[in-house]
Amino acid sequence: MNEFAASDRRITVHHNAERRGVGAGFEYALSRAKFDAITLIPGDHAFQNEGIARMFKAVGAADMVITYRDNQSDRSVNRSIQSHSLRFVLNCMFGFWLSDYHSMIVYPVKWLRQIAVRADGYGYQICALISLLQLGLTYVQVPVSLNAELKGSSRALRLRTYLELIGTIVSLLRRVPIRDVDRDQVPVDAGRTPAR
Repeated sequence: MNEFAASDRRITVHHNAERRGVGAGFEYALSRAKFDAITLIPGDHAFQNEGIARMFKAVGAADMVITYRDNQSDRSVNRSIQSHSLRFVLNCMFGFWLSDYHSMIVYPVKWLRQIAVRADGYGYQICALISLLQLGLTYVQVPVSLNAELKGSSRALRLRTYLELIGTIVSLLRRVPIRDVDRDQVPVDAGRTPAR
């Protein structure tokens, strides 16, 4: 990444002295974002390039672009079951009926900065996404495909990850409706039916 940054002034690289997790990395990037939208693309080449291109092409069609993994069943049975189960639980609890809560998302920086995303690790995305949906922001859902899964253990399947996700969900349930944002500042068109 340092080599990329040296050859392109648009690229900024930040190195943490110690591992802080994906949530902390996203929070750091958000605090320094210079444009209207922000996203996080995993560095392990988890997603096929065509899907990433579709995601960027959809920017501007709604307040948010929410991607969904259209080939999750290609992953291990264990990971596939856990992912589908998490989606089902979140859909039942919050009623947004999304196709995926844990894929790539393009967020509006303006609104993301106004909500309190109090979640580390993998929970930050669920917290941010549900909070923005509760504000009434619109979205489009775009399919993306995963690359073949690399062998080895996944951090997504660890006990600590499960505990973080449970804590995130509980905190979201306790703070509904969101109290930290001036609802008068929600876009005028936020009441329209979310795009799909």
